[in-house]
Amino acid sequence: GTDNYLLHIVTAIAGHEIEELTNLRLNDINCTTSTSTISGSTVYTVTNADFRNSANDNKLDSNGALIRYTFQDGSQTAVDGFMNAQLNTMGTSDKFLGVAYIYVQMVFDAEKFGGGQPAMSFIVKGKNIYDPRTSANATTDLQRSNPALIIRDFLSNTQYGLKAESSELNDTTNAGGFASAANTCDQNVTLADGTTTETRYTANGFTNFSANGEGIIEALLSSMAGKMSYVNGQFNVFAGASQSPSLTITDDELLSVVSVSTNSAAGDLYNSIKPIYVDAALNYASVDAEVYEDSTFLNADTPSGESTANYVKQMEVQLPFTVTDTMAQRLGRMALKSQRQSTTLSVMVSLKFMQLQPNDWVYLTNERLNYNQKVFEVLSTNMEVLTDADVPVIATRLDLREI
Repeated sequence: GTDNYLLHIVTAIAGHEIEELTNLRLNDINCTTSTSTISGSTVYTVTNADFRNSANDNKLDSNGALIRYTFQDGSQTAVDGFMNAQLNTMGTSDKFLGVAYIYVQMVFDAEKFGGGQPAMSFIVKGKNIYDPRTSANATTDLQRSNPALIIRDFLSNTQYGLKAESSELNDTTNAGGFASAANTCDQNVTLADGTTTETRYTANGFTNFSANGEGIIEALLSSMAGKMSYVNGQFNVFAGASQSPSLTITDDELLSVVSVSTNSAAGDLYNSIKPIYVDAALNYASVDAEVYEDSTFLNADTPSGESTANYVKQMEVQLPFTVTDTMAQRLGRMALKSQRQSTTLSVMVSLKFMQLQPNDWVYLTNERLNYNQKVFEVLSTNMEVLTDADVPVIATRLDLREI
């Protein structure tokens, strides 16, 4: 306009198709809207009193609206009709294919926008990622927020992901398969009140295209206490849950002396933990979950006769894709208990154990160490050649950690 009163904003929400824009937020206020059809587009007019002024000569409707917008979910094949009609710098070729975006009009108002343009953010239902369990794209919120499926999408996507071939993805329901991990994430767990249930693991949040790929995967894995490996030309993923070992290493299976280490790899053992997560109940602010202190660990870390001294050692765990306090607490306790399992072993066994892969679980029974089917996690599997009476023997070297 000649008075320069109307601001046009085109903002990309995601570099891919999404299911839905649930809320536009301005200055951390969820916008309420009314809808109409203009130039073939659904136009949402913001109705919050914070963004209306009937006295403004340039108001967008008789009720004093100062903001209205349209939304495209990324599946569009043509230009937004309303944007094309309202903004002469846009034409029919401005389709923004494959991009979920919002077109916003804001009328300047010294009273309502005296502090400048309001901060804009969005609550969305994200991408309908592929689910190997159904051989189809997601149709539910549970699928869209499944950490294993999101990791699979990031690994395979050719635009913003790691471009893994389908043959490189273990989509089975066997241990390490994306279908298996997805099923684990979808399980319900009962909370402390004994009746309320919650999905075991979900991932909710966003990242941008400049983020480090390894960092994105690690953040997503944190939401499911997960681990990944690349074995036999395939990516494998494990959600944090108990496994039932199918193999047992006994004294008769050992081909050489067992190497034992009982020191923490990091050199420190913690006895309390503070999870940091994004709380959906507090407008997605980063907050601390309750600090959990394990009395058994603290007693073990407190020297005899030093009960009045403070031997609390607290660790922090960042959970950027976790949005509930209860889930953050579970993930924190798992991280605390996991780092206390510091015993690692290196054993030489027969080729039968080459079927184990990193992150599998295995039983170990050893008389000298007083282990009776103690559970260990496989850290690595390697083939080695031993010499027995000048005869080469192929064996399996397993690095194990108590779990």
